[in-house]
Amino acid sequence: MKTSFLAVALTGLAFSGIASAQAWDFTPHIYARGGYTLSSDFTQRSTNREAFNMGPWSTESNMIADPLTEVTLEAKYGEEFRYFYGFDVENNQRFVTDERKQLSERTNYLEFMRGDFSLWFGSRPYRSDAEYLTRAYTFDEKNLYGGGVRFERLGPVNVEFAYGTYDTSYDLGGATATELTNIFINKLEHPLDNGVIKTNLEVQQTKRQVANGVDDNSTSGYMAGVSYKRWGDKLLEGNLYNQFILHYSSGYLQRHYMVPLFSVTGFDKFADDWEASKLLLQWNGDWKAEKFGLYWAMFYAANDGKDPTGAIEESELKWQTLDAFVRPQYGILPNVTVGAEYARRAVLKEGAGVPAWAANGGAWRWAGMVNYNIDSSYFNNPVISLFVGEVHHDEVKTYFASDSAKSNTHFVRLNYEININ
Repeated sequence: MKTSFLAVALTGLAFSGIASAQAWDFTPHIYARGGYTLSSDFTQRSTNREAFNMGPWSTESNMIADPLTEVTLEAKYGEEFRYFYGFDVENNQRFVTDERKQLSERTNYLEFMRGDFSLWFGSRPYRSDAEYLTRAYTFDEKNLYGGGVRFERLGPVNVEFAYGTYDTSYDLGGATATELTNIFINKLEHPLDNGVIKTNLEVQQTKRQVANGVDDNSTSGYMAGVSYKRWGDKLLEGNLYNQFILHYSSGYLQRHYMVPLFSVTGFDKFADDWEASKLLLQWNGDWKAEKFGLYWAMFYAANDGKDPTGAIEESELKWQTLDAFVRPQYGILPNVTVGAEYARRAVLKEGAGVPAWAANGGAWRWAGMVNYNIDSSYFNNPVISLFVGEVHHDEVKTYFASDSAKSNTHFVRLNYEININ
């Protein structure tokens, strides 16, 4: 994403009033997570994307075990202007297909607020909160270079519109291909007494151009979803939080959790009869009492792709899975909690077109865990976590070129997570 010109313009605008520093309010935001796995748990990153195992904890390992630090500076001027500038540090990667970078600008945008109306423009990650156990942004994850508006209390709802672009280049048979994606987003929020109903609609149109001018094609895709969150409900002297998500996507999408897993594997997404879709159903939440916490997450995903070459009979690029995570924790000292975790992936349906690296992908994992909470709060971070457990796949196979065929492995993982706002 090309933001150099915008970076200069917004930085100059944001700090043009630095002489009157009394009116500026600067707030740093730092989020960091990382860790080290002492023994392979089948989720290590491979140089070949198709060797990456999509197990029930692959997203968590990708998001936590790999170091990531996000630094953001929020500069607020009075009650009407806010400027955000942020970057990622060290080996960041939010998407399976993304290139890793040591340092990457992530946020650079200006926001103007007046009453119930706000306007932003620049470069920003347009995303909802991550699900706690997997750190996956299943409902909304999009980096935009563009702008948007938000209207609050517009009748019973809050309304948002955003438009942006994303471009990428790659080699296509010896020629450089450039893809430019136009992205339109619409969101509705209906606040409740102890929750919110939120919709998410996104439409994308991607155009590809090749350096020699021979290829000039376009393709499109969309996704639509609704989430329902409730918090603050009481159950057995504890506080209950629940989130339910329904999401559907169709066509070609750039950079999103709703991209079908096998829809672009080896096929031309610009072919006239190319098509793909994904359905996601999700339930996650937690229950917390004074010393006891219980977290859970369940995902049903149906990936459906089509082979336009006809090489795979009946277009069986299909995969249906059910993932479940459960983690109870208990505080034994003001800074220490102990717990356990169980994760299971069940493959409900698997078509002939599933790549060999992901075939028969059923698996389960268990682990014991110890958390050290630095601020003496049982369930908050900064936290250092130690996991010791076992991974078992349903079928003996070779998951990486350098590995021997096996179905189970033990692992020890040390993680940290820090959030300063």
